[in-house]
Amino acid sequence: NIDSLARARDLVDLAKYDEAEQLTELILKEDPGNKEALILRLLIYCNRSDQAALFAYVTHIESIFPVFPEMHFILGTYHESKKQFSKATSSYSKVVFIDRAYIQAREKLLRLNIQMGNHTLVSREAKNILLQLSEKTYKQFETALIPKVNLAQLDELCRNSIR
Repeated sequence: NIDSLARARDLVDLAKYDEAEQLTELILKEDPGNKEALILRLLIYCNRSDQAALFAYVTHIESIFPVFPEMHFILGTYHESKKQFSKATSSYSKVVFIDRAYIQAREKLLRLNIQMGNHTLVSREAKNILLQLSEKTYKQFETALIPKVNLAQLDELCRNSIR
């Protein structure tokens, strides 16, 4: 199963979504609650821009895991790619409501609020990020699907928002 997940990740990275979808289907038949396979499936639909499949799958996942921050993070990324910034902000806000230490979602909220000119929220989110980092509650993910925060970029974003 670990080899199948690694292969499915590789297929997603290579944009071979049909093959990756077939492989994740096999994984999920064996283990319907495999979170990494569920995330991969969401990424496949997101990368294909298959909105109908994406939201149908979200409904399916919510029936299994009502609290699944990674799902909301991927939805936020999808909305952001479609320039639906208020929906993206809503999705990322759900992530940090579920898991306040999910620093990547906080970084996304910070970037969106900078982009939308919400300076009060920029200041609040920057403080939240710095608080999380200072508490050493930085969340290390078991999967390599979601990029780590670039602290240099975060520092630059904070400095630019204050100017």
